[in-house]
Amino acid sequence: MELLQGFNRELKSAYAHAPSSSDKDRFPHLNSKGKKGRRRALLKAPSDRAALVAETKELGHGHRYAQLEAELDAELDTGLDGESLAKPSETYPIGRIQNPTRPALWKEQHYYDAGGSFTPYPREAEHLESLAADGKSTKDVWQALDAVNRGQRPSEAFRAHEQSLMSVPTITNISEVQRSPLMGAGANLEMANQAHALGEAASFQSAFGYTEERARPSRKKASPTATKKKAKPSRKPKPLLVNMPGSIHSTGSGAVHQFEAVEKAIESGDISDAAVRGEVKRAPRGSNVAEARDLAVGKKDALLKTFGDRLQMTDIRKAQEIEGDGGREAATLMRLQSGLRRNTMTQMGLLPYSLRTLAKRESDASASKHGLPVPGSSSSEEAVEGETEMSGED
Repeated sequence: MELLQGFNRELKSAYAHAPSSSDKDRFPHLNSKGKKGRRRALLKAPSDRAALVAETKELGHGHRYAQLEAELDAELDTGLDGESLAKPSETYPIGRIQNPTRPALWKEQHYYDAGGSFTPYPREAEHLESLAADGKSTKDVWQALDAVNRGQRPSEAFRAHEQSLMSVPTITNISEVQRSPLMGAGANLEMANQAHALGEAASFQSAFGYTEERARPSRKKASPTATKKKAKPSRKPKPLLVNMPGSIHSTGSGAVHQFEAVEKAIESGDISDAAVRGEVKRAPRGSNVAEARDLAVGKKDALLKTFGDRLQMTDIRKAQEIEGDGGREAATLMRLQSGLRRNTMTQMGLLPYSLRTLAKRESDASASKHGLPVPGSSSSEEAVEGETEMSGED
């Protein structure tokens, strides 16, 4: 509990001290003008995500509308004569972020894809599931998503889908963290866990949730004294679509309020089911408060499992070899904290300096500067090992 509370405080402090994209001299690429004079933000690195979030916290939704583009770093390619040639960087649109019009949603900033469509998580799940084809496994897709989330390029097999893979990182690291940094961090951590896990990866539907059709609430009958209007032919009402959550706790209708209940319970030091239920006061349309309270408890359990899985994946063997209870405990805590930071704050753009691996593999040279394994470059077991054994921990 203390580890999670401390991590949450660290996240809030990191955003409080992050540079804001309102500084146009420092972030000119996030403040250019696109078509019709709309703001255009060119994302060059994960740190640009943190800058956009810092601006909303500083100015209160200072960027009410921003067209988003991504810039990929130039790559080195080998020419016919064996000489390394630099390919030009690529730039492409990835959608837009926009404030909802309702004043009650002042914490939120919704994401629309390059086609202009609002993209709830179930739709992203369907898209990700469709990529697991032609010999590519679900685990391969998770690893490609995790790479893009960290600002890296995915494996060659997913280069054609790199633009569409940008949607989820934009949602989790710009939209979600404005509501709660812990909610966005937990989503990053679950994606990293699925990419690095030794066993079989979860399906995207089980992680991002699904859409369920429900009957619309019946409307109240008009008062007898109301003005009579010409009767219209009755139509069968369209069903109400409710997004059901998956193992990623930011998913599902009503996720913001339900996760607020979880976070309040964590901050209070009481994460019992009763404490979480007591913080849930309302439900999304198509649901009721009792169900919303059950879903909030489910989010609490999912969050604890996500963090617990990462702690189990963190290599603490060397820390345990230190003599003396105090030194061993401090070194172990440092390893655990570092594992959480690397797999959440990197994606959020809050780690300006990366860690390096103790032992580098030639195939991992391109990722060694990030202190991260290359998705698909080795077995899952090697990936976890390379990802957890770090130097310069903090």
